[in-house]
Amino acid sequence: MKRILLLVFIGIFVAVSNIYAQTIPPTTGHNICYKCLPTGWTNAIGGNEYAIADRTYYGSVNIPFIGPKPVIPGTPVLPPIPSGATTFFGIHGGYTRATISNLVAGQKYKFSYSVISTQANLQSSGGIDFSDDFTTEIFFRIRQEGQYRAIHKHEFQKDKDHSVWRSGVFEFTSTATTAEFELETPGEVGDISNKVGFIGLDLGPNTITPCGAGVTAVPLKATSYEILCPETSVNLVSQFFGGLIPSGTELRFFTNPDHSGLPLSNVNVGAGTYYAFYYDAANNCYNQDVSTAKIDVTYRNCVDLTPTLIINGLSFAEGASRDFVVKLYEVNNRETSGTTSFRITKVGGFNITYPTENTLSNVAGGTQNQNKNWTFNETTNFITATSNVPIPANGNATIGFKIQRKTGISKGLTQNITPTILTGAGGDSNAKNNNSVTSVSTN
Repeated sequence: MKRILLLVFIGIFVAVSNIYAQTIPPTTGHNICYKCLPTGWTNAIGGNEYAIADRTYYGSVNIPFIGPKPVIPGTPVLPPIPSGATTFFGIHGGYTRATISNLVAGQKYKFSYSVISTQANLQSSGGIDFSDDFTTEIFFRIRQEGQYRAIHKHEFQKDKDHSVWRSGVFEFTSTATTAEFELETPGEVGDISNKVGFIGLDLGPNTITPCGAGVTAVPLKATSYEILCPETSVNLVSQFFGGLIPSGTELRFFTNPDHSGLPLSNVNVGAGTYYAFYYDAANNCYNQDVSTAKIDVTYRNCVDLTPTLIINGLSFAEGASRDFVVKLYEVNNRETSGTTSFRITKVGGFNITYPTENTLSNVAGGTQNQNKNWTFNETTNFITATSNVPIPANGNATIGFKIQRKTGISKGLTQNITPTILTGAGGDSNAKNNNSVTSVSTN
C-alpha cells in the first residue's frame, strides 16, 4: 500500500517534472515556459503564471554537479538536490495543486519535502526584471472533504536561506482515501509591489509515509501511583501501560507532553510527571504531538521515629519520686501505620510505674499524656508499651511514667533509663535514632 501511494504521488511531482526540466534560477537567455504545468497540476488562480525553465539544471562549469554538465558560464550554482534527483518542480507566485491517492482513512501520515528559495535571475517576455526577487515563505496544505487537515508554513531568511535547500516535515491524519495537496507562494508574476523569487520543490521517494504509531493515545491502566518507602521507584511499563504496542513501534516516556528532548532511558522512575507515546522509528513520528497519556508519580517518605525522655530532675533523695514522659517524634513527614512499640529499661535502684488512663504528668509545668492509647507489658528487664493509634506525620505521642528511688539504696548510684523504639515499629525505617539515654542518680 505504501509503495502504491508513493508511486502515484511522486509520479505527479517528480517523474512528470522531468518533462519540464527545472532551472532555479533560470539562466538568462533560455526560453521560459509560462503556465507549463505537469499533468495533475492546475493553475488555480486565473492569470497566474508559473515560470518553469525548459532544461535540467546541473550547475556551472565552476562547481559542477556529478553527471552530465552543460557549460553555463556565469550561472549561479545551486547545491545538489537533496533527493538525488536531477530535476525539481519550480513555481513563481500563486499556488498549484495535485491529488494524493491511495490513502487510508484514519491513518497518520508524514509529508517530507525539501525547498529552495532563490532570485529569479530572468526577465519575462514582457521585459519585467525579477532578478532581485526573493520568496520568504510558502504554504503547504492538505485538504480533504472540504476541510484542511494540515496547514504548514515554511519560512526563509534571506541572509541565511538564499539559494540553500531546506528540508521540512509535517503530519496529517487522513479522513479519506484521497486528498488534495496545495503549494502556495505569495504574490504573482508581474506584481512589482509584492516581489517574489522562484521556489524549488523537491519530493523524494519517501515524501508521504504512513506513521505506524497511529493517532490514538497510549492506553493506561492507571494514571497515578504513590511509591511507598522503603521502595524508591516504580516501573512505568508494568504499573501503567494497559495495551499492546503496535507492530513496528516502541513505547517511549518523556517528562514533557510534547516529546521534546530525549526519552527516558530507564523506565524505573521516582516521583514526577511522565507522558507516554508510541514512536515509529522507521518514519520518525509519534502518535501524538501532545500526549494525553499523563502519569503522576508521588513518593511517600519512610516513617522515622525517635524518642526523648523529659524529667524535671535527675538526682533523687531517699524516697523521692518524679514524673517523666517519653515522647515519640515522627521526623520524616510520614504518619505511622500498624503497631508502634517501644520499651524502657528497668533499673535496680528505682521503681518505674505508669498510669493506664490519660493523666497530666508533672513535667515542664504539666504535660498531658496519652497513656489510654497504649497497652503495657512488663518483663524482668523491660516495660514495653504498644499502640495502634497512628502518630501523625511530623507529630508526636506522649506516654507518662513515674520513677521513685527504692528504700535502702545508698547514695552515689547512677543508672540509665533507656527508651528504645522496637525495630520497624509503626513503619519506622531508621534504626540509628531509635533510643535515647537518660542517667538518674541517688544523693
